[in-house]
Amino acid sequence: MPDTPISPNAPANPSGDRDFSTVEQFVAEAQELRLTTVVLAWKEEYGQVLDAPGVVYEQLAQFSLLAYHRPTSAILRCHQHGNTVVRKALVERLRTLGFTVEERTRNEMKYRT
Repeated sequence: MPDTPISPNAPANPSGDRDFSTVEQFVAEAQELRLTTVVLAWKEEYGQVLDAPGVVYEQLAQFSLLAYHRPTSAILRCHQHGNTVVRKALVERLRTLGFTVEERTRNEMKYRT
């Protein structure tokens, strides 16, 4: 049986989904994999702060950067905290780096570009 060729975009050790703690790590990996589209999924709503002691509710502003690497079926994720100002600045930065950015909120059915 012949070997299946590996895509030049595939990492040496495909390990499935990848979570990053910083935007810089996420961007570096996305660029290394030659990905062109990033989804910024966000929410700003009143909710429970899960890492606070006791039961605490307050206004939450969170977002995730997501990208998909088709050759390995890997999803890249980076969860961050930040309001509209932080998100908009990041969207502009990503676009400056050459990414197409789709902004999505969980309360919308369509995405914004």
